[in-house]
Amino acid sequence: MPLSLLDLLLNHAWPFDMLLCKVWSTSDVLFCTASILNLCVISIDRYLAISKPLKYSRTRNRKTAALLLGSVWLISFIVCTPPWIFHFDDYPITTRANISAPTSCLNMIVCGYPSGIMYRIYSSMASFFIPLLLMCSVYYKIFRIISTREKVLWKSINLKSYDRSKKSHTSSSLSKDRNSNERYYSQPNGMVYSEEESMSEKQTTHDLMYSVISVGMSALKSNSLNSEMKSNDRTKLPVNHMDTDDGSVLTLARIAQHCYLKLQPRYLLAKAHDRYQTCGPGKFTHNSREKIVYMKERKALKTIAILFFSFSICWLPFFVIYLIEVLVSSPNDIIYATQEVFLWLGYSNSVLNPIIYTMYNHDFRRCFRDLLTLGFMRKRRSMSIRKLHQQSNC
Repeated sequence: MPLSLLDLLLNHAWPFDMLLCKVWSTSDVLFCTASILNLCVISIDRYLAISKPLKYSRTRNRKTAALLLGSVWLISFIVCTPPWIFHFDDYPITTRANISAPTSCLNMIVCGYPSGIMYRIYSSMASFFIPLLLMCSVYYKIFRIISTREKVLWKSINLKSYDRSKKSHTSSSLSKDRNSNERYYSQPNGMVYSEEESMSEKQTTHDLMYSVISVGMSALKSNSLNSEMKSNDRTKLPVNHMDTDDGSVLTLARIAQHCYLKLQPRYLLAKAHDRYQTCGPGKFTHNSREKIVYMKERKALKTIAILFFSFSICWLPFFVIYLIEVLVSSPNDIIYATQEVFLWLGYSNSVLNPIIYTMYNHDFRRCFRDLLTLGFMRKRRSMSIRKLHQQSNC
């Protein structure tokens, strides 16, 4: 960028030799391509982190990161090397007649990109259009995943109201059905259990009660207790203990049966229904887990959208004019000026990316702060953590 600024200030009359011009132009292609491909790698990394979080946590290490970064720089190097391998008649010296150069620049070198059509198509496809298509595909998949999760979370938060007829049918089913031989039992949580459905659970309940009774028999022979047991829905279940051994056994049996029923899916479903009836649709607590996850998904989606649109807006105009310049038989001053403006617009994307990441990501913000302060803030954090450990040990 410093040499680009100098070339712009001198009205594109290159003040140095041709070798430095060649190095600068290929370096410009190298770094711009690497910047764009790094954004592409970040999009793939975000997709793997969102779509396969468990696998991503296992495969995320320094070796994988080094491999991805090495691939980015290798591809960028391959894109920028053709001017050094193949011969271009007009590179790096061009014949732009409207250059008003200083008198010291007698050779009139205009340092720019090779104007061969094949090279322009090759470099633009590898540097921008293929990564753009890949990022479009990846970000679309990320958008679909986050949108699907958002719908699921919203449904879990804002449950649809039950039909009144179904409610009346459920409440009426608490009594014995006259047209069926099946018997129904209602639990304190409002759920209905049929005798046929509970047959498979009786043996498990019996085993659970037997194990609890066996463990607590010896301790209960000499004690008589009176207590209350609190259930999860904050209703108190009175537990009346008898002074005899049989009464203690009966109490343990009731406790075991109650604890077993609280672990059943039907009970958990009843709890969710009770929570819905209490809170109502769309009314959830401020610090609920559902809301936290929902807000994180929305924030990730917003960050991804901003990154993608800033990348597209900054680089798409330049690569379009980059191809138009060689397709037009005689480019005029407007095309040259437009290309210059769009080139610096593409450069600005490298400035926007750190700002966007630090605005919406705490880890990037902390690392960027450490980079600007030359690690001073990181040292202060480590010293504070060390002091906390020392105080805790004391």
